[in-house]
Amino acid sequence: MNQRNTSLILILTATAAFLSGCGDKSKPVAPENAKPVLSPEQIPATSAADLLTRDPGTVLAKVSGTEFTLAEATVEIEKRLRAAKQRDPELDDAKTRQQLLARVVDQFVMKRLLLDEADRRGIVIPDDEKAATLERIQAQLASNALQAQPGIKQPDPIETLPDEVLTSMRIQKLMAQVLPKDPDVTDEEIAALIEKNPNAKMPESLAAHHILIKTAPSDTDEEKAEKQARITQLREQLEAGADFSELAKAHSECPSSQRGGDLGIFRRGQMVKPFEDAAFSQEAGKIGDIVETKFGYHIIRVDKRHEAGAVPKELIVKRLKQQKSKAAYDQFLLQLREKADVSFPATEW
Repeated sequence: MNQRNTSLILILTATAAFLSGCGDKSKPVAPENAKPVLSPEQIPATSAADLLTRDPGTVLAKVSGTEFTLAEATVEIEKRLRAAKQRDPELDDAKTRQQLLARVVDQFVMKRLLLDEADRRGIVIPDDEKAATLERIQAQLASNALQAQPGIKQPDPIETLPDEVLTSMRIQKLMAQVLPKDPDVTDEEIAALIEKNPNAKMPESLAAHHILIKTAPSDTDEEKAEKQARITQLREQLEAGADFSELAKAHSECPSSQRGGDLGIFRRGQMVKPFEDAAFSQEAGKIGDIVETKFGYHIIRVDKRHEAGAVPKELIVKRLKQQKSKAAYDQFLLQLREKADVSFPATEW
């Protein structure tokens, strides 16, 4: 089952990373295009179509005694199909289900291998971390409700962490143990990557931080004035020498606050127009004027400008570090696969 563009870990950690502020860049996570754990090619369409018609109790995969049935696979397939149809209503349902079958079975195997290893290492989530994560989820849900558009149903409040979030947290802890935290990159490796990609070009881009005070369409004039006063006061503190990252952590209502307001590197077309226009016209190192977008009031600090042209060395280094983390993850997963008892009772694939 060849799953070239989907990583189990990204799927498992997406919710937790978003709710905790888009993740902590200092923590290693599995690389974006991690190899699937299974070596056979993706199930032929005829085999997938046949499997989907079998009894719901049919065991599709078994990892060290833990079974994955067609009924469980179907729940996941239908959830993903609904999401895919929202993006592309013209999708062929039957064909998409067949493609998703291979992915969900592959991902069950990877997930089970990683969780079994987390069990073996005694990885648990302390109560204080659970409480902090639950608090962030509740705050995000409350914020979403405030920002809700008419007619759009919001998620119900939660009282305990969902199992998938706890699973994600345990796997992230496992990844932090086994992946290199900051792989070394040599000048020779940088030169080799440049030589391999001689035509690679970088569009004009910026590295920036920001602070956001959210607004909502339902805000009264008084509420908007209060929020504008808050963002103005924060800008005055920055002009007086306050630390941008510390103020962002304490006051920004964007998930990037967990990183001190760090937005990383972005190019034109990736941000809403008023934000983009302000950022790309702003001098690096200066505190910009307050910018209003549909999300609220922003203060932007452009850290560095990258003119269109050759790819900056820092991005090349970042790419090489990602490649090394990916290789380490692939090797780790292969070792787990070789030690585990994995079988596919319903088929030979």
